[in-house]
Formats: sequence, C-alpha cells, structure tokens
Amino acid sequence: MRLSLIFLLYTIILFGCNNLKLIAVDKKSSVITKYYYGSVVTTSPDATILYGETKYSLVKRTTDRSNNMITEYVIQGDESFETKLSKIGKSNVFNATDTKNTFGGQVVFTGGIEWDWKKWEYSIVMTDKSGKIIGTGFMDNEGIKTEKYFMDIEGNKIVKIVEKLNEIEEREYNKKLLNKK
Repeated sequence: MRLSLIFLLYTIILFGCNNLKLIAVDKKSSVITKYYYGSVVTTSPDATILYGETKYSLVKRTTDRSNNMITEYVIQGDESFETKLSKIGKSNVFNATDTKNTFGGQVVFTGGIEWDWKKWEYSIVMTDKSGKIIGTGFMDNEGIKTEKYFMDIEGNKIVKIVEKLNEIEEREYNKKLLNKK
C-alpha cells in the first residue's frame, strides 16, 4: 500500500512538473490572433486629392512566436490578400511577402518588447518592378495606424495610403466577414 502511494505521488509529481514545463513552453510559443476593422484612404502624396472612395479594411492578424511568423489576412473592399512576415533570426527584422507574390521586402519592428513591438517601418518592392512601398505604422490601445507611400521606380511618391484600424472582437470580425459586401 505504502509503495503504491509513493508510486502514485511520484507519478503525480512527475506528470505535474512536465505539465508545468509544457505550460511555460506553450505560453512563450503561443499563437495569438487579433482582429481589426477600419478605414483605408488613398490620396495624392500630399493628401490633397482623394483617389477613389474610402475603403474598409478587415484584418485577421496571427502572431506565431514558435514559428517566428506573423500572418495577416486582409480584406479591403472587394479584394483580399494574405501577407506573411517571417522573422530573421533573433532580430526585429521580418521578410515580407504575400501569397500572390506581388511584392517582397522587409518590415522592421521597434518600440516595446520582443513580439510586443509598437512601431514598424515598411520597405517593400513590387515584383513587377513598378515601384516600391515605404512607410511606417504603429499600434496603440485603440488599434493600428499606418502611413505608406507607393513610389515609382525613380523614387517619386505617387500615392499615399493611410489606414486606421480599431481592434475588434472575433465575433464582430466574423459578422463583418459574412456581411463584407
């Protein structure tokens, strides 16, 4: 009986310690998904001329620390695309591409602690050689704000793109996803 009790206690301690270790690993390598909704305004570089109507943007942003990856599924108007950001080593620099291979480049994160960065800079090149996108973004308690410029191959700013996205709950995201048109 005593031997059975000791064995049971040993099993509980061993299993319990292993679970604690797994919880710590899972927490560090957790996958976090956040949802955003807001506006995308496209204008002339000086913002004096509006190009088209303001579009909505619906974003599902998944951060996967264990695979050093950030994936964004974005719906803007009638278009949708998926962007993948792959962390380079132990740096704050990510290679950026989309699943349609229309661009490639880098995003550099700053401000805050690792995986909870508050600011970033874009340096993206279009694969069709039509130009590049540069810009900045930041995250605060309300959501994400970005300011990007499309530049031609000579480096002239052609278009300014401003996004203001508020964080929303998953159920609101799903509701907007169903009613996107």
